[in-house]
Amino acid sequence: MSLDIHPDLRAANQRRFSRDLEFASALSNPHYLHQLSEQGVLDDPAFLRYLDYLEYLRQPQYAKYLVYPQALRFLDLLKHEDFRRAVADSAWAHDTAAKQIAHWATWRREGDAKDASRPAPASAPASASASSSKPGSKRAEQPQQLRNEAITAPLVRLVDPTTGQLTGPFSPADILAKVNQRDYVLVQVTAGSMGNSKEWTLEQLPVCRLINKRDEYQKQRNAKKRPNVSTKEVQLTWLVGENDLAHKLNKIRQGLEKGHKVQVSIVGKKGNRRAPLGTVEYARRTEFFDRVVNEACSIDGRTIGVITNPPNWRFQRSQVEFLIEPQNS
Repeated sequence: MSLDIHPDLRAANQRRFSRDLEFASALSNPHYLHQLSEQGVLDDPAFLRYLDYLEYLRQPQYAKYLVYPQALRFLDLLKHEDFRRAVADSAWAHDTAAKQIAHWATWRREGDAKDASRPAPASAPASASASSSKPGSKRAEQPQQLRNEAITAPLVRLVDPTTGQLTGPFSPADILAKVNQRDYVLVQVTAGSMGNSKEWTLEQLPVCRLINKRDEYQKQRNAKKRPNVSTKEVQLTWLVGENDLAHKLNKIRQGLEKGHKVQVSIVGKKGNRRAPLGTVEYARRTEFFDRVVNEACSIDGRTIGVITNPPNWRFQRSQVEFLIEPQNS
């Protein structure tokens, strides 16, 4: 026997149910729960009474309308004070959201794995994969970074191109759907450590970057034009003669003008005494060091080299090492 309900009352009940359903569905979002915590809502007695009221949604005739059934689990947990304290931590929201998404992705991946375990057709070519895995092959020694659709991880973290901060997790397919692939390419820069685990933390997800194709092409073009830069080594002694010193300084300047870095070492001969602070020898070696740097880094009044890091003095001024880099490097 059906009950006759006034149309206005039926409409009011439908509006109330829609409101309750919308709020209960929002409880499945960890970030929304954290926001409620920051607003001081979770410990409000009225809010806790509302949670008790929402228990009717567990009945099958109402629960079937919930898109995210984990909302009922959060509905139960929110009644516990320890859980409400945990929600106040922003890290909880990020980690819980990542685990939720990872669970969904894993659930789909397990279905794909069953399909992948089926024997491949006999006509499937295997030469490409076999050649890439040969010991000593160039591809095996220098693996290519995965790009775009070749990224197989169900979830990744993305480097924000503006702030450099890690964001996400995101699905690679969702990222590619939102960018202009004519201008940008998605590159996986770290492999991550998800393995075969069914649950992952944010730190285990691969990291990706969006690379501007035009910028990447320009960098590759400039790299081809740039000469092969290496580090030259020049060694002097504290008692080097003037002719030998002039030859060594000229060698340093030639290296710098060719775009090379020069590692310079000034050492004492076997048996040379140390030069403690405050001694005449300490002052002489400091003055000699300054002379070498000044004359090596300039030519005809033009600066051609710079020391980017502090010199490494050792054994009470017995020896010093420093790196000179070309001025335009």
